[in-house]
Amino acid sequence: MENQTISPDLNALRQDLTKFAREIGLEYYTHFSGQKPALEIAPIYERFGHLFSRDLAKNCLERRELADNPEEQRTWKHLHQ
Repeated sequence: MENQTISPDLNALRQDLTKFAREIGLEYYTHFSGQKPALEIAPIYERFGHLFSRDLAKNCLERRELADNPEEQRTWKHLHQ
């Protein structure tokens, strides 16, 4: 059986990255501003774990190499990093 990787949807990735950044930022803010006694980032990383998978990084690199134009290459490069 051939090893298949799921091709990420660029808009969905952007949305998930935005949600992750918002949630993690809010968690840090509420904790370090004294509004929450505990910093609870593990559930956020679990919820968005797909953003940090090796398969996604590999797929972004492949998409970057196959990109037709410099703007698309830059986009996939930033997502790969």
